[in-house]
Amino acid sequence: MIIEQNSTEIRGILNEIKAKLIDNSSPMLSFIGERVVLPSIKKNFEEEGRPTKWVELAPWTQRERVSQGYGPAHPILQRSGELMRMATVKDNLLWQENKNELKIICVVEDKWKLHFGEGRLPARPFFMLQKEDEGAASKEAGVYVAKELQRIVKG
Repeated sequence: MIIEQNSTEIRGILNEIKAKLIDNSSPMLSFIGERVVLPSIKKNFEEEGRPTKWVELAPWTQRERVSQGYGPAHPILQRSGELMRMATVKDNLLWQENKNELKIICVVEDKWKLHFGEGRLPARPFFMLQKEDEGAASKEAGVYVAKELQRIVKG
């Protein structure tokens, strides 16, 4: 038996691969966003900054936390846990997909000053994918492609 690239079956499979994996990569990017980006952001909170630790809380912030019934120093940026939930749960984020791009936007009123800093408030960057997690993104892209190829071929 000879199978040629021009055969209708092979051409159909190649066209589907092109349509699902090359022409529109947003499903793969969304997969990576959920499996790599959101866990990376959560880890930023858990480790209180990566690769550089966040600046310790000021004494007045520690006193304020104690008066509100929270621990004085840790965890930073997690008094109630609301900010971390808003920044790490897909349903709480603006998740914009187009053909070859995924934008993940955290819409939390006035909390950006915590990320970038403002006045006396130091920057504590939390909403970012860390360099150390980029390899995981490549790995998850491979997982996604392998699953899609398997589904297309079996299809």
